[in-house]
Amino acid sequence: MSKKLVKNSQGFVLVFDEVTDLYKQGKLQLGIDNSIAASLANNLKIERNVSAAFHLYNWIAVGVIFYSIYLSFTVHWWYFIVGLFIASIIWRSNKKGNAENIVNTAIKDQGLYNSILALNGWIYMIDEDTYNSMSNQSLTDWIHKSD
Repeated sequence: MSKKLVKNSQGFVLVFDEVTDLYKQGKLQLGIDNSIAASLANNLKIERNVSAAFHLYNWIAVGVIFYSIYLSFTVHWWYFIVGLFIASIIWRSNKKGNAENIVNTAIKDQGLYNSILALNGWIYMIDEDTYNSMSNQSLTDWIHKSD
């Protein structure tokens, strides 16, 4: 079963009820760009634990950098390089985890889903057969094109 990647910014829009139905059937995977998710963690009212986890791991990454700077002066100069490497791994993992947490929250929260929809931030990974059948049906039934 092949999947088709369609972005919300390309004019493909699914309303919340359609997304939840297709998601439960396993015909749709919902995604969001990591940079959009990072800005949402700072700006939107999302679940507190999602935002708190994002900020906690950001502070851990900053702490690793500062501690590696300290160690580079007191122990070995190259600890700073190791610290940068570890901090970059934490940062990338945190951004990806934050995006997954926001997607999981948006599947349950119609307001959050619609807020991200207004930003053209969704990425849909949809079953190709489902996509083709949706495009063959009436546009008002399944697909809503954004203006």
